Amino acid sequence: MFVTKCFIRKYTPELFLRVLDMGYDVCGPDPKSDVIECGDNTCCAYKLPFDGHLMSYVDCGTNEDMFLSLAAMNDETDKYQWFIVGTEMEWVLCDTEDFKDCVHYRGDDVLYRKANMLEIIYKYSGLNPLNGKYLKQISDEILEVRFEKGLKEIVITLK
Repeated sequence: MFVTKCFIRKYTPELFLRVLDMGYDVCGPDPKSDVIECGDNTCCAYKLPFDGHLMSYVDCGTNEDMFLSLAAMNDETDKYQWFIVGTEMEWVLCDTEDFKDCVHYRGDDVLYRKANMLEIIYKYSGLNPLNGKYLKQISDEILEVRFEKGLKEIVITLK
């Protein structure tokens, strides 16, 4: 099941097909679409303006890499998901259903984990003020993340 609700403020047929390849159910697209939203296992494309239901979604602006990475987050497969590997915290993209079958897998003695939502946002926004080693601890304490002004400001509310 897909776990991150997100949307992008652009539409191309190629981008929409890349998301559908992840396994989302489809609604739309409107031929004049300028937004793609993914949430609750459904991907929709439509024309702005949209109603307020997207307030609980991560707004990726026009950043395709961030959008695709967040849309791929799924608790049933590793395919298309970012992993953080080893003590060097190397970012690797999994191209198989199971990370252990991925070319980047180095054995059970090497630490690896899926990147979480905040780490992906920081990776693509350039706003990461923290060392990646501490992001997991901090993200566990976060109750709400709200984006404003096209990712120039992040408002984080702690529990």
